[in-house]
Amino acid sequence: MALEVLRNDNYVSWSACLRDYLLAHNLWDIVETTREPPKPEDDVVEFEAWREKNNAALDAILSSCGTDILSQIKGISSAKNAWYSLAELCGQPSQQIHTVVDQIISVSKQVRPALTGNTQRLGRADGKNQDYLKYASFLKAVRNGDLDAMKAFLVLHPEASSAKLTFGDQTALHIAVLAGHVHIVEELVERIMSNETLEMQDVEGYTALARATSNGDFRMIQCMIDKNPKLVSIPEKSCGSIPVVISMCFDYKELSRYLYLRNSADGSRARKGFTFDLLVQLMKFVSTFKTFKKKLAEHQELERLSPPMLQKALNSDSLTPRQVFSRNHEELMKKGEEWMKNTASSCTVVGALIVTIMFAAAFTVPGGNDQNTGLPMFLNKKVFILFVIFDSLSLFSSSASVLMFLGILTARYAEEDFLKSLPKKMIIGLFALFFSIATMMVAFSATLLLMLRGKSSIILPIICLASLPVTLFVLMQFPLLVDMTMSTYGPGIFKKKMERWV
Repeated sequence: MALEVLRNDNYVSWSACLRDYLLAHNLWDIVETTREPPKPEDDVVEFEAWREKNNAALDAILSSCGTDILSQIKGISSAKNAWYSLAELCGQPSQQIHTVVDQIISVSKQVRPALTGNTQRLGRADGKNQDYLKYASFLKAVRNGDLDAMKAFLVLHPEASSAKLTFGDQTALHIAVLAGHVHIVEELVERIMSNETLEMQDVEGYTALARATSNGDFRMIQCMIDKNPKLVSIPEKSCGSIPVVISMCFDYKELSRYLYLRNSADGSRARKGFTFDLLVQLMKFVSTFKTFKKKLAEHQELERLSPPMLQKALNSDSLTPRQVFSRNHEELMKKGEEWMKNTASSCTVVGALIVTIMFAAAFTVPGGNDQNTGLPMFLNKKVFILFVIFDSLSLFSSSASVLMFLGILTARYAEEDFLKSLPKKMIIGLFALFFSIATMMVAFSATLLLMLRGKSSIILPIICLASLPVTLFVLMQFPLLVDMTMSTYGPGIFKKKMERWV
């Protein structure tokens, strides 16, 4: 049977192939056993049989390793140590590899004399393996969900709750989470483990909370966070992702919201680069423009929480997160642009009409001008001063609204413009237009008071009717103005501001 050569990128397939080989040749028990190797002084025959099988298994492991991998484990003399060393090495960041290998080689050099017939004890040379053997029954109880056996062991060995029980540096809490035993997790968290123990990370940098987040188990997550809220801000080592980002990766929307809101004030990692369109839908919007604006805001919120190394990451189509978002929302963006332009065009017509009317009214004052002085006939009347003030206000505000709407019509409509620039122009334009209509009606009412003095039976009904256009405009456009203002300047999509974690 030809063995696959181990490289840095094929550990999963290599380990499966080699495991089948060892099983076929009755050598797998050498790797799998949790028992201490036999000693020559206890049983020479058993020791020789074990050494022969160990050498055969070790030869199979070493002969199937590539040159680069082999150079890092060539000092190991135990097939079991070699197997688990490769399991750790092939999944570790490069800066940690040499440290791990040095430790393994150092231990193996001390163990080698026993493998060659020396009668020295093996256990003292490998303290880590001794710990694994010491806690083997405890590990079994946790994996099987045996609460009584676990508690009985902890009575005799209370330090086991914080011990690392596997070659992956997993604690009892990690094991219970991965096994899905909620009752074990709750017992460990609520009655046994300290806050510091909850923060312990395995060899990949995952806390038990991060592992529970990957599984989406809300009960486990809630009991751990209730005990130690700082857990939500501890990132794993490989990508620097905090639990809320891990939850978003698995599309746990409600869990993502819960984890975000439970972040402590200094626990939010404000970074850029991660979305791949994993957007959390938390609110509804009435228009296409606001829908796209909301999605873009969610996109940037996820970018703010993401680790930097994913900023330029590519998916299977060789697209970055930003490119994926743009492609998936291209049609929605076009519809938002169309809605914005149609609204701005309609409002521009109204604003231009008001500008024309109020500009003309400024030079055709009510009552006309004095033939001798050229001054308005009602210049000394307070109502006339009121007319002039509100006519000017209407003219200026309508001009401002027209300029804002023209700015919308000539905008470049980039994605970022939908977040602040375009909504701000629309808000200013709508408010200025509303104000110009209201002041125009006041100026009109002031003119009636000047022209029809003493005719209150006519003036009052007309003034009441003058408020009708303002009311209609408020009913039609004011809700849009309020909605856009709240979505642009109101709370974010998670309804809570988080400070950056430096």
